[in-house]
Amino acid sequence: MDLTADCDLAVKLNHFISCDPLKLDEGVPSFFIDLHKLAHELDRNQWLPELLDSERFVEFYEKHIKSVIKEDPTGHHLNHSLTVEINFLVQSITQSRSTFCSKLASRQIPHWLFQLIKLPRNNPCICLLQKQARLLTNYSLRILLNILRYYPSMRSSYKKSGGVRTLLSFLSVWSVDGNQRLNVRAASSYMPVRVTALLLLSILVNEDENEELHRNDSYINVLIKALNDSLNLHQKRPLYSPSHERAADELLVGLKNIAGLETNKKWLVGCGAMDVLKLALDIAFELKCSAPNLTTCTSSDALAELALECLWSLAFEPQVYTRLAHDPDLSQRLNRFSDDHLWSSNCCRTSRNILHFLTDPRLLSTSWTAGERVRDDGHSQAGQLVVVYEQGTRRTMLKLLNQLDRAGYLVWMDFEDTYRHRRCRGAGHFSGVWIDTWFIARLQTLSLLSVLDTICSQFGSPTIPCPFGT
Repeated sequence: MDLTADCDLAVKLNHFISCDPLKLDEGVPSFFIDLHKLAHELDRNQWLPELLDSERFVEFYEKHIKSVIKEDPTGHHLNHSLTVEINFLVQSITQSRSTFCSKLASRQIPHWLFQLIKLPRNNPCICLLQKQARLLTNYSLRILLNILRYYPSMRSSYKKSGGVRTLLSFLSVWSVDGNQRLNVRAASSYMPVRVTALLLLSILVNEDENEELHRNDSYINVLIKALNDSLNLHQKRPLYSPSHERAADELLVGLKNIAGLETNKKWLVGCGAMDVLKLALDIAFELKCSAPNLTTCTSSDALAELALECLWSLAFEPQVYTRLAHDPDLSQRLNRFSDDHLWSSNCCRTSRNILHFLTDPRLLSTSWTAGERVRDDGHSQAGQLVVVYEQGTRRTMLKLLNQLDRAGYLVWMDFEDTYRHRRCRGAGHFSGVWIDTWFIARLQTLSLLSVLDTICSQFGSPTIPCPFGT
């Protein structure tokens, strides 16, 4: 490593971020291109994220983005390559630094990024054909996604900024009139933008907005194809889709988010989600049994956990349940992941839960209520119930609330994020609940299951998977 060169670059960067973004000299774009190269090896160039993760740089970035937005729509007086290079650096740092994401969020950078990608010169049709607009939009969307992953509470502010409507526009564009060869080439280059927009929407949309998503051109198919493309151990970068610029675990998280919405489950199965999840389990098993691969983006346990979570979520759809219950190959696959010596506790727990669920048809019967389950196990029917649900399943959970209320239960309801992101608050929330309380959860994610297991063990109460139809 050339420490002298690194020192020179750090001095130059410090100088540039101290300047007015509107008065930078012509050599700045080429300088940021040099930093672009270093950003691919951040582990070897720690000085770069340390320098960028500062209030001074965030202030510089905010001023720069605002200056871009204030330019006339044609952007004649703006150096687009500079904005592209700066956005690339920012998205590189947001991938691994929550502190940097926090600084960006506190400066309302997400709002300004949405304003940036709404500009006429970044219109989806323009992005489809012009590389600079496409790169600028792609990096902006990646920054928004990285911030939201670290700070889910930003979800509401994204929606207030018109995020859902803006992102939908990037999904709906697929081809334009004219040269068909150009269309195919453009569509291929545009795919990373489309996938990133879809991953953002998978977090933002709720059940009410989901119908609008389905009016677009097979958006679920896009995610399935991207995931299928990433599930390859023999690529230069295993478990990574070069055409979509996404790793398998990122795509599985998006698939899990989409599977959390009731109206999506049948769509997912119809688009081949079951086949790609089986492939993910096979790849995870192959990866576990092979020699460690240092270039693999996703570990075998992480890949298996995410695939199992998706299956667990899909299983609550009655038609999907029937298909899964009569699939001997799936049972064989699930049994592979129940070995405590090979797999993480999360993998083992989820695979066993799915197997138990598929072999007990009473669990899916809407006539087999929570009260009947309690009586069946020889316990008192009276008591309190805690129902934890995901944001997107609110409508279904309200039906569950009414059903349990009619059965005479006192029902406590809360979002899953309470347990995932604010466990201390969750512990206080349960401090006044009776020891003989039964905890009922619509178990759609492994993180929720593990937290409930911990809570229930503290109170000496079991957890009941209690799915209800929509």
